[in-house]
Amino acid sequence: PKPELKKVKVVAGEYQNKSLADETDKPKLTADIVSTWKKRGENRQTLVFAVNRAHAKHIDIAFNGAGISAESIDCYTNDDERQEIIRRFNAGEIRVLVSVMVLTVGFDSPVASCAILACATKSKIKHMQSIGRVLRLHDGKKNAIILDHGGNTERLGFATDDHDYTLDDGNPKKNQ
Repeated sequence: PKPELKKVKVVAGEYQNKSLADETDKPKLTADIVSTWKKRGENRQTLVFAVNRAHAKHIDIAFNGAGISAESIDCYTNDDERQEIIRRFNAGEIRVLVSVMVLTVGFDSPVASCAILACATKSKIKHMQSIGRVLRLHDGKKNAIILDHGGNTERLGFATDDHDYTLDDGNPKKNQ
């Protein structure tokens, strides 16, 4: 099952967070995230990208309820606590690390080799940044697993697809 994105409001070209959470943070979808990981995640160190703090906490609780060690971090997790949680994740003491935008850009954990995209996006850059967190090369890492529960790959493509990226503001260039 996937969230019903046709019902989600779009603001400035991206899904509106509250509207997306209303369609995504449902027990049936959260249970599917855990059961899919148990079938396909190969017990790997996993990063989960959630919609908001409540969604992240519900995913965290569902994994722990299934006997899989998980914790969540967000912008309100203080630096010391965040560093300790990340240390425990990197040491394998925590199997699943759930995040709300904290791990999307600039985070590097070489041991992470599974990503769960629990947050739908219209942004190709956000999609690729999330996937990129588990594509980092590391000794002994052969591949990565992406479990997409938001339909992002269907809308935005696979990481291995050729993507046309341009850095501009969308306005036509003026002759100089």
